[in-house]
Amino acid sequence: MQRYIEQLLEDIQNATLRSYQNPGNKKNYSQFEPDADLASNHIKHAEQFLYGKKQCISEVIGIEKKLFPAPEQLTQNQTKLLVIAMESLWNAYNLFADLPDNLPSDIRYHLLRENWESPQIFLSHGENHIEFCDYNWEKCPFPKYCQVCKEFHNEHEISLNDHNIENILPTQEEIHEFVRSERKKNIEQIITSMSEKDYLEGVFNYCDRWCERCSFTDKCFLYAQEELLFPDGADSDIRDDDFWETIADIQDVTFSLIEKEANQLGNTMEFEEESPQEPDYNSQQIELINLSKQYSESIPRWFEKNDELFQHKSVEWELAEVGLNALDCIQTIHWYHSIIPTRTEWSIRNQASNADTVYEGIDMNGSSKVCIIAIENSMQAWVDLLNLLHECEDEILEILNTLSDILKKTERLFPDARAFVRPGFDENQEDSIS
Repeated sequence: MQRYIEQLLEDIQNATLRSYQNPGNKKNYSQFEPDADLASNHIKHAEQFLYGKKQCISEVIGIEKKLFPAPEQLTQNQTKLLVIAMESLWNAYNLFADLPDNLPSDIRYHLLRENWESPQIFLSHGENHIEFCDYNWEKCPFPKYCQVCKEFHNEHEISLNDHNIENILPTQEEIHEFVRSERKKNIEQIITSMSEKDYLEGVFNYCDRWCERCSFTDKCFLYAQEELLFPDGADSDIRDDDFWETIADIQDVTFSLIEKEANQLGNTMEFEEESPQEPDYNSQQIELINLSKQYSESIPRWFEKNDELFQHKSVEWELAEVGLNALDCIQTIHWYHSIIPTRTEWSIRNQASNADTVYEGIDMNGSSKVCIIAIENSMQAWVDLLNLLHECEDEILEILNTLSDILKKTERLFPDARAFVRPGFDENQEDSIS
């Protein structure tokens, strides 16, 4: 069974890869015209969502329901891996399963599997949320894991005899404020109940934030906190408005706790707004900032330009059983392409301020080391991709040359970066770079 599950996961990953490599396919689902004005496109998008033709999920995605084993045949770990892969594949087609954040993987798997052949409207823009609950607390399908239905009922219980039918249901704004209020209560409980002393101090300060591939998640305070704040990856997509709303809620709660602590100590918190002063960069620093930004901005354009080639090659890679290798290269390149310019500019900003404090000096070298690691991991991914994509040899070699130039300039500006010892990652290692 384990070998079958691995093959099924690979098939799901390849289907996900095909969707991202050729987003143009989705244009068949909704008629979104790039040249039309924004208002016209919004109207067409809404019309498609309301009146568009529904298609079976399995037919569009290309993976049949019968390929998914019965829940009782799977181990807990196999179930969890399949759920993550299945939801990621749905998300690639703009389908989102609205399930409680803390719902166990075996229940999630059962619901996803049972709805794998359900008819849905596929959209090239926006999101189609598939709901499993109608907010009737007496018939809630997740009684042990969802409190929203019951609390919703208690908060808005009314008498039909005393109110007009138009006023029975709460407005979208009221529902939103209620959910946000409950989230803030949960955030405050999480922050106040955790203690950093139980984790490896500072391990998250100089990592690449790729938690899925990190061996220190069990020792990371930030990871443990985010697991509670964003269970099962819920609302953790930085492209989603919900993510930034959650971040704003975390900031509000954190500030309130700090203010409360200060008041208990007899201090009042007053802040004066100061206009941030832009550091005075020298020519070398400006050159490196611009070069790293140019590299980062070129990556989405390069993949978009070679979209048809990737679609063609994905079939060849599947037959040669190297699809996962190609996917790993692509994921690595995409992950680090935004880290390189942000970490570079942060390090240079500290350097330009003359590293007035001990912390700024440490942070400068730590951040630049993360940048070096990101560059070298990206270079290795490009080399591996070159072995699978000889058609783009000249372009990839040019990209590698750019990354090599960024690396040399980074090491020249930050000669002590490689020697920096990151908590956990580099301790007790002869060669501190990894």
